Amino acid sequence: MLKADPSLTPAALLPAIRRLFDVSAAKIERLEKRWNPGPGTPVFNSGSFIASGSTVIYQGTVAQVVAANITYDNLTIDNAAGVSLGGDTTVNGLLTLMRDLTAGSFTLTMPPSGASAGFADVIGSVKRTGFSSGTAFSFGNPFNTIRFDSGTPPSAITVNLDKHVPTTPAPFASAIARKYTITPTGGSSYAATLRLHYQDADLNGNSEGAALRLWRYDDINWRSEGQTAFDPTANWVEKSGVTQFSPWTLSASMPTAATVEAFQATGYDGGIFLEWRTGFEASNLGFNLYRDEGGKRALVNSQ
Repeated sequence: MLKADPSLTPAALLPAIRRLFDVSAAKIERLEKRWNPGPGTPVFNSGSFIASGSTVIYQGTVAQVVAANITYDNLTIDNAAGVSLGGDTTVNGLLTLMRDLTAGSFTLTMPPSGASAGFADVIGSVKRTGFSSGTAFSFGNPFNTIRFDSGTPPSAITVNLDKHVPTTPAPFASAIARKYTITPTGGSSYAATLRLHYQDADLNGNSEGAALRLWRYDDINWRSEGQTAFDPTANWVEKSGVTQFSPWTLSASMPTAATVEAFQATGYDGGIFLEWRTGFEASNLGFNLYRDEGGKRALVNSQ
């Protein structure tokens, strides 16, 4: 229980107040002499926190980790030394990427109110929810977008960006140094417009413009899906009428070679049974079989 002392006056408290400010000022001065503002101020959070109505900026000269368990209204990444997620993170408003944000094993989630700005990327997984027909949703970079034009959109889509030339689920050495693995949840009979972004440094010898096309892995091979629009200045390629999602990349090449992993000929009464297995094909229409007849190549199958 608190008891008031009616005999106390402001004048009587003044010496103690002056002493408090004297001690505090000395400590603040010592902190200012030791503190380096370059790396920025760390944020520690062991509970949950909603940074509502504000913009949190990660910047500095040393690598930073985005504090976990924080729901951001607006988040800006602008640290050349690198910024990574410390846990699953939600951004309700504007995500501004002046530098790359590395998600690692975590996921950055954005609801329908979320939007993107800047020229960098989220390396890793971005999840979007609340799709509606006719509205393009961004995934990290503002030029990575999916818009559903018809059908029932998925309830959620996760796009994972790997900034390397694809080696899985099948190698594609002539692709750019990007693989987008797109995973929808639900949805039916939809057609979408997919736009994917790249940087000039990712081209891996590919030419920009009309030759640069979107490619999709169809569970067997990489196949060209073509393109319906492109912008070599803003660095994106777009394809409408997309009905399936899986790993995607970009390439200007049209490989015609196939890697043969096995070939077997089995003789039987009246003929020979041929079997072969390929390890990689891209936009391959089929195979022709030839045999040697008197030193000349003769076609066996009908075209």
